[in-house]
Amino acid sequence: MSEPLRVEKIREFGLYIGQEDPQLNGLMKALAVWLDVPMAFVSIVDNETQFFKAKTGFDGEEIDPEPSFCNYVVSNEEQLLINDALKNKQFKDNPYVTDAPNIRFYAGVPLKLDDLTVGTVCVLDTQPHNFSDEELESLSHVSEHVSQYLTLSLKHQQLVQERSFIDDTPAALIKWRYNMALDLQYVSANMSTLFNIPSDQLRDGSKSFEDFLDDKGRKELNFLLSNHLAGVATSEAQFRLIPVKGPERWVKLLSKSFYDPEGRLENIHAMLIDNTANRYFERRLNEADQQMRLVLEASGLGTWDWNVPTDTNKVNQRWCELLGIEYANFDPSLYFWESLVHPADLKRVERELQAHMVGDTPAFSTIYRMRHAQGLRAV
Repeated sequence: MSEPLRVEKIREFGLYIGQEDPQLNGLMKALAVWLDVPMAFVSIVDNETQFFKAKTGFDGEEIDPEPSFCNYVVSNEEQLLINDALKNKQFKDNPYVTDAPNIRFYAGVPLKLDDLTVGTVCVLDTQPHNFSDEELESLSHVSEHVSQYLTLSLKHQQLVQERSFIDDTPAALIKWRYNMALDLQYVSANMSTLFNIPSDQLRDGSKSFEDFLDDKGRKELNFLLSNHLAGVATSEAQFRLIPVKGPERWVKLLSKSFYDPEGRLENIHAMLIDNTANRYFERRLNEADQQMRLVLEASGLGTWDWNVPTDTNKVNQRWCELLGIEYANFDPSLYFWESLVHPADLKRVERELQAHMVGDTPAFSTIYRMRHAQGLRAV
């Protein structure tokens, strides 16, 4: 195995000298008592040193890996059992045998993280032992559990970091779990700072999220949640949050549901974004648009709006009157508009419109003829 890959994996899992794990220390003590040995380690073999993630019966934090038994296990990625080191040709002159701590017995198995051997789980004694194959196999099972524990610890640490990051963002997270009914499972701490909604009361169940919505908001939320129950993967809604104190807030809720392999709903995760400013500007724009339309209606001008993404048209009553068309019979399709343009003008108008769409002209202004119900009229 490549040493750089091993070192990279050790760093990825945040394994460093002097950071023993109390839970694993307890496990090593129990392992030593069970196997009747004075020393048990979870050792990590780095590029320059061997240190301990957990240990019992040994006071040092690190040792030289070069002569160590654990280095042999890591380098060869195989188990090592030495019942009596003084009778073992390979290790009888090892400095850890001839000098302190005077090891006579060693049993070690590889410790793997994501299938990379980074260290060992081992037991040692200053006296010889007769260690059975069953005991060595049990030691392998302990190593597997240590690997799983370290993996879960890493995921937990990452989750804590992610939640800490989330708490400093302008979006709050909320999670529902489904078990015959939807129960609120998680609320990010920034719910309180962003929206003045007490996240601790939501977590302990003394308040529900719906308590801070008006009737319309509760209907919006219930509709969204019912969609997820029906199998909709993603959804969104907008409603007002009404805190006990402070101003009301408009929020946009973006949600995603997760299902088990049989399609049953398990969880709904949602992100709450403060949409108050956007709602304010939307209202101001709508008011300005309404005022503009009133001005245009009063001026007697016909208006024509083209929605480019949907390729549809919208006109006012006056536009239809200018062409002798019943407003109720107006067809918003682009094809209908093209059918009214004089054939001799259509190609030119399309070229001018295309030039504007690609940015060649700052504005689209032209004169062309359109078919009136009783003839042709310039527009």
